[in-house]
Amino acid sequence: MPLHPRHQLFVEEYLVFFNAAAAARAAGYPRHRDRQSGWELLQRADVKAAVEKGFRKRLAAAKARARKAEAERNAREPGFGWDQGRK
Repeated sequence: MPLHPRHQLFVEEYLVFFNAAAAARAAGYPRHRDRQSGWELLQRADVKAAVEKGFRKRLAAAKARARKAEAERNAREPGFGWDQGRK
């Protein structure tokens, strides 16, 4: 089942801030309850699963960018990669 739009916004903001209170504020939850709201949202199975899925997606993208950068660097400067000196 898809997330409620407010919960989805919380997830997106949490993946930026990695701070539940800041993400709750950005998602429109009251400032005086931001810490409590953030904690409660992270306890929900659907929100937790969406955060984990988003984190895995961002991690995979970061790894792909790192591999691409390493390949480009090795193409420009052969022999200066992580495997320098290995046979």
